[in-house]
Amino acid sequence: MGLRSWYTPVYTYETFKKVVKSIKSNPYSYGIHFILKLNKDASPFKAKALLIAWSGDGSSSLEYLKPLESRAETYLLDNLSSKFKKNPPSLGIMFESEKDIKPELFSESNTPIKKQVSLKITIKYYPCTFSFTVLRDFKPFSYEDQDGRSEILLQKMYEMDVHSPCHAYEDYVIENVRKVRGGEHWHLGS
Repeated sequence: MGLRSWYTPVYTYETFKKVVKSIKSNPYSYGIHFILKLNKDASPFKAKALLIAWSGDGSSSLEYLKPLESRAETYLLDNLSSKFKKNPPSLGIMFESEKDIKPELFSESNTPIKKQVSLKITIKYYPCTFSFTVLRDFKPFSYEDQDGRSEILLQKMYEMDVHSPCHAYEDYVIENVRKVRGGEHWHLGS
């Protein structure tokens, strides 16, 4: 026994749902860590593959993966190029949760998929530092029109169970937004 980290490629939404279900019900699985949508070939995977990064307790964790074809295409992280370990975001778009995956991410034909906007939002220091990914772009920040930022912040704080010892999540407001490469930094107040 010992920790094993895996990348399982999927190419259809139906297969994605089956793989996620089998990982969640796997008694030896430690869960899904992130999902990576490749934007180009990254050997041994083809462009447009959606890679599910997950781990389990020993090689036996792979035995519970379904469907069977997905098991045959799954690779141990240790057997892949270092770019999969050191910098997965350089290979495509990262998603933190299977809830972020929609059927539109899969293309049944060889037509290119419309480029998806993916921004990493980082909350710095107050109430604590945390980050998440959103699949949309925002208008420039103003107090009058936050372009949905407050709603997303509240939703993500509940989803992530953010540590907030002194305030309810609804007490926080976005006071400042700084654009950075690949996302935004949101500075909060209460």
